Amino acid sequence: NSSYSASVSKAKQAAAESDANKHPVNQEFEKYGLTQVELQQAQTMGITAIGDSVMKDGEDNLQKIFPKAFIDAAVSRQAADGIKLLHQYAAQGALAGTVLIGLGTNGPVTPQQIDDVMHTAGPSRQVFWINVRVPTKQWQNDVNRTLTAATHKYQNLHVIDWYDYANAHDDWFYADRVHPNVGGNMHYGAMIAKQVIVGSK
Repeated sequence: NSSYSASVSKAKQAAAESDANKHPVNQEFEKYGLTQVELQQAQTMGITAIGDSVMKDGEDNLQKIFPKAFIDAAVSRQAADGIKLLHQYAAQGALAGTVLIGLGTNGPVTPQQIDDVMHTAGPSRQVFWINVRVPTKQWQNDVNRTLTAATHKYQNLHVIDWYDYANAHDDWFYADRVHPNVGGNMHYGAMIAKQVIVGSK
């Protein structure tokens, strides 16, 4: 009976919401689109994140939303260097069930590199790759197209469309138009968290 199951799930959702509101966390992110239920789910999620300077800028917010996340982000990191790190963490048995990648700001990403990431993560993990907004570089659109194309090949690859979400908002960025400012980083952290929480279910 679908109406019965719908009312049961509504009741469950209502219970989860009232439960969540008893001990709220990270309420400052609610106005950026995260619900209190999602913010509480994020508290227990294991994530391995590897990224470049854009993720480095957003690291504090991501770490706050996902306290159990392991985030390795560095300035000027190329995709090849980030993928080497992924190999190391995989070899150590240190990869969480959810992998978050933020590479492609500093140079092109090839289909082979995406294959490498997906092969290393394996089919049982969910991989979220944040696409890029680098309007000053010719590889921006290539990276984003290559990532989107790869989602047709891998069911467990999710592209987080930061480019589309942020591109109209120059006020979210510093003068270089690449790195989010303090306000932009709130949007960055919340938008990525939302996609990861919803997509990991």
